[in-house]
This record gives sequence, structure tokens and C-alpha cells, in this order.
Amino acid sequence: MRLVIDGYPVLDEVEYLSRLEESIAERRALVLRDGDILIGAKAFTYSPGSIEFLGVHPQYRNRGLQKLFLDALFSVGIPLCYC
Repeated sequence: MRLVIDGYPVLDEVEYLSRLEESIAERRALVLRDGDILIGAKAFTYSPGSIEFLGVHPQYRNRGLQKLFLDALFSVGIPLCYC
């Protein structure tokens, strides 16, 4: 995800990875892989429904992965808060 993190100039990589691991352990994250390549990750909250992080590998953008992530949230009934 280093390629995605570079797009967020104030994001602390160590803190990001720690929070992503925490989100995965709490089942509040979706991660997509293509073999050994991490092509996308999203962390979210249940209440209020908000996206904490959404990143897609630059070579996999324009393939609809962002929509796939959002559709996954809606399919499990998590209402998003547009705050």
C-alpha cells in the first residue's frame, strides 16, 4: 500500500498500517489482493457508517474497485454518514 499512501502526504505509514491491522482484526476492513499484490484496502466504522480509509493501487484504478468497495458496504446494510 506504499503506492497509495504516497497520495496522502500527511499520512503516517506506521500509524496507518497499525490502524488497518486493528480494523482487520475487528472485521471493519476489506482488503483485495491479486496474488501477492495488495490492490486495495478500505477501513470503515459501523456507527456512524463512515469510511476511514479507501485506497486502490495505482495500476488497478479505473477497474471499478472503488465501486466494488462501496457496494460491499451497502450489501451488508451499513448506512454511510455523509458528514
